[in-house]
Amino acid sequence: MKDLRKFIKTTIREYLNENVNNIKVLYHGTSDNKKEFQNDNIIFLSTSPTFAKNYGDNLLQIQVDLGTVFNSLELSHILLLYKNGFKLYDPNVDEDWNDIGYNFNKDEFKTAKAFINSPTNNNTWDAIESTEGVVDWIFNNGFNSILVTEDDIENYICKRNNIKTVENYVY
Repeated sequence: MKDLRKFIKTTIREYLNENVNNIKVLYHGTSDNKKEFQNDNIIFLSTSPTFAKNYGDNLLQIQVDLGTVFNSLELSHILLLYKNGFKLYDPNVDEDWNDIGYNFNKDEFKTAKAFINSPTNNNTWDAIESTEGVVDWIFNNGFNSILVTEDDIENYICKRNNIKTVENYVY
């Protein structure tokens, strides 16, 4: 019965993710004055204008349709990576941490649960971006964007074609 409830919950969530626009206004900091991302297939956006400004003085306010979001804080999403042969690697894991399920000999989290329960959950961006092939796999398997965190701030890795509008933002 527990598995049936989980299946129904997952099916409903997937249906809603596919059938509801997931439009948000996010921010992108850049050092140039362009409002177009001609050479970038993916872009990095933040929920925080202050955080985005760390990446350049020109701050853009971007309306984006996130579509189906891969959530790096959700165990079921991280399990998808592990079931498909990925072991997340985070170059910033500190060897002083107690046993968190990180295999320091192989530089990887042993399990998806170890990753979710680790102190890195406020900085998931590094493991998602550093583990070879993960971002491409996510985008090639039904997700339109990736929710990652850095210093507890929600950020998104998005496909360029998800952008709806781009405006300069005065901060």
